[in-house]
Amino acid sequence: MKRKILLLMSLTLVLTSSSFFLPLYISQNIDNDKLSTDELTIGESRGVIPAIKQLYSLQEKGSREWLRLAKKLARNDGEIANELAMFYGQQGNNKDTLYWLVKAKELGNKNARYALIEHLITEHNYNQAITLLSPILDEEKAFKFRVKVALLLGDVAFIKEQLLTLKDNPNATTQLQYLVNLIKKYKILAEDSYLAPNSDSNVLQPIVLNTSTINHCDNSIQFFATSLNDLQHVELLIEQFNRHKLAEAFCFQTVRYIPINELNCQYQQGNAIRCDESIWQMKSATISSRFIAVMLPQGGANVHLGMLYLDNQDTVEVLAHEVSHLLGFVDEYPLPNHHLKCAAVQSTPFAHNAVVLQRFYQGNRDLLRKNILKQLPWAGKIAKSTPILTATKSGWKLGTPKDYSGSIGVYPSSTCDNSNVSSFRPLARNTQLTYFELDFPKEYFEILKSSRYDFRMPSYHYNVALALFNKHQISEARIWLTHAAEFELKPKRKTKILKGDF
Repeated sequence: MKRKILLLMSLTLVLTSSSFFLPLYISQNIDNDKLSTDELTIGESRGVIPAIKQLYSLQEKGSREWLRLAKKLARNDGEIANELAMFYGQQGNNKDTLYWLVKAKELGNKNARYALIEHLITEHNYNQAITLLSPILDEEKAFKFRVKVALLLGDVAFIKEQLLTLKDNPNATTQLQYLVNLIKKYKILAEDSYLAPNSDSNVLQPIVLNTSTINHCDNSIQFFATSLNDLQHVELLIEQFNRHKLAEAFCFQTVRYIPINELNCQYQQGNAIRCDESIWQMKSATISSRFIAVMLPQGGANVHLGMLYLDNQDTVEVLAHEVSHLLGFVDEYPLPNHHLKCAAVQSTPFAHNAVVLQRFYQGNRDLLRKNILKQLPWAGKIAKSTPILTATKSGWKLGTPKDYSGSIGVYPSSTCDNSNVSSFRPLARNTQLTYFELDFPKEYFEILKSSRYDFRMPSYHYNVALALFNKHQISEARIWLTHAAEFELKPKRKTKILKGDF
C-alpha cells in the first residue's frame, strides 16, 4: 500500500511538472505488469495510448467501458476499429458496422477492406462494392468477390470480358481457372465451350460441356439459382435430400446459373413466389428435365404445376415437402381461401393423400362404402375390417373411428378448412404434408406405388403453355401443350394435358 501511494505521488509530481515522462514511465513498466489500474487510469486521462490499450484489454468485451475505450482507440487504430465493426455486426447494427469498417479501411486495415466489401454486398450496395474491388482485381480474393457481384447483378458481360482479358495474362492463371470452373460447372455462359488453360502448357484449349452424363429419370429436376451462394446452397440441399426417403423418386441435374434480371418474378417474404413462366421457352433447348426448380433471394416456397420455387433460407425439409407436391401429394394444412381443389366436392380423385367428399350420406351402408372407395386413391390399402362410415342421427358420417387410428382409413384433413367442403386423408396422424419437420410416412410410399403417375404434376412445358395462353398467344400455347404431353405415359393423361385441363 505504501509503495502504491509513493508511485502515485511520484507520477503526480511528474504530471504537475510535465507530462513528457509519462509515456516513457508507462512503456517501461506496462510490459512487466507493474502498473496498477489507478496508474493506467491516470495514463488514460492524459491520452497515453499504451495505458488506454492496457485498460481496454482488461475490460469484458461488449461492456460499456470496453465500448468507450474501443471507440477512443479506434480513431487511430485500424485493428481495433475493425474489431469494433465486427462487434456491431454481431449486434445487427448496420449503421455503426459500416462506420467503423470504413474507418478501419481508411486506417489501412486489410481485413477491414474485405469485411467492408462483404458488408456492402450483403446490404445490396453493389456499386460501392465494385468501386472498392476494381483497383485490386489482381488479388485472388478481390476477383472472387467481383465475380460474385457480377452474378448477383446478372452481369454476364463482365464474366465474358474477364474471360477474354485473363486468357492473355500469364500471371492470372489462378483467377482464370476459377472463372472457367464456375462457367463450366454452372453453365454461366450460353456457349457450349469455354477457354481454359491446358494443364501441360500455357496454350488455351476449349472445354466442351458433357451432356451425355445427364441422368434421365421419371421425375428429373433442373435447379437454377441466381447467385454463387445460392448455387452452392442448392448443391448442399440436394446432397442432404439424397438421404431422404423421397430421394429414390427423383434425380437432379447439376444446378445451373440464371441471371436474376432474366427472371420476371414477384417475391416477398411470406408470399408465394410468382413468376412469368413464359421465359422458359427461350431456355428449353438446354433443359432435358421434366421439372424446373428455381431458388430466389426471398419469398414463399411453393409448387406451381411443373415449377418448384424456393428461397435461399429454405431447408432440406422444405425441399422434401415441396417435391412431394410434384409427385401429386397435397398439403394437409389449410389451403388458401378459394383454392380450386376446395371449391366443391370432387368428381374424380386429384391427389394421392386427399379427397373432397360429402360429410354425411343416406342409403345402404355397403353400397355407399363401395361408391366412396371409388373416390379414394388409397382404397386398395384400406382393410375390409376398417370402417369408413359411422351411423348418426343425420345419416352415415364419413370417417374412420379413432379406435382404428393406427390403420389406413378415411380421416378428417385440414386441407379444406378454409372452405365449406370437407376434406379427408388416409392417416389419422400428422405427416410432413402437415409440418415440414415431420417424417414422410411409409404408408404414403405404398400408396404412391399403386398410382405412381396418376396425380403428379405435368412437365414445366405446361407452365409455359399456360403463361402464353394468359398472354393470348393461343397457337404458341398449343405447341407447348404438345411438348408437355410428350412426357406422359398414359393416354388419358396425354389427352388431359393436350386439352389444357390439368
